[in-house]
Amino acid sequence: MKLGTTSLVLSAIEADDSRLDALVLADPVPAVWAVSRDLSLRSTIELADGTLATALDVQRALLEIARDYVADAVDAQVVARWESLLERLARDIFETAREVEWVAKLQLLGRMRTKYGTEGRDAEWNDPRIVASDIVWSQLGSGLSARLAAADQVERLVSAEEVGEAIQHAPRNTRAFLRGGIVAARPDLVDAAGWSTVVLDREADHGQLEVVHLDDPASASHPLIDELMQR
Repeated sequence: MKLGTTSLVLSAIEADDSRLDALVLADPVPAVWAVSRDLSLRSTIELADGTLATALDVQRALLEIARDYVADAVDAQVVARWESLLERLARDIFETAREVEWVAKLQLLGRMRTKYGTEGRDAEWNDPRIVASDIVWSQLGSGLSARLAAADQVERLVSAEEVGEAIQHAPRNTRAFLRGGIVAARPDLVDAAGWSTVVLDREADHGQLEVVHLDDPASASHPLIDELMQR
């Protein structure tokens, strides 16, 4: 969701959509600080024009703008899921625990507070066991978030098989596919590879390096590299 919604908002920014002006924050840093600590989603932040809005208000406004930048079926799915999440967050945040990580974390740590509490009172947030659980939440492979996923307590948008395929093979319509292809096919010629360049060393005595620029992220073809991969 983060990538999908950000992509749509970036499209609006690139189009210089004037509706975004109404969502400029009066003081961004304190606003972000306040929102990040507001578990009720009801606290308000001040916008540049002096009006007050909740984080959900801002999200809803961004959603309405984003609708005009839906370009394909994937974008449409992002908008539909975005709208559904906002509706459920407004109703009861825990309805989204399978899809929103911070809600899943809050729910799990809340249950731990109840478990570790005494005399009918929940344990405090600064209880060492709660603090330790917070620290290991995102530990790769064995953290609490990974355990929730293994227990089918979070929704996955792609399968483990699809993840494995993506690790080994870049999307075929991107320069990453081209870059990975030349590295795999002709490691004898590749001196270095970066985000948007491939450095080739084709001279017999070496030292004469060629920098091939891959400027278009959505292009999986380059005359020289295509030719070299076919040899």
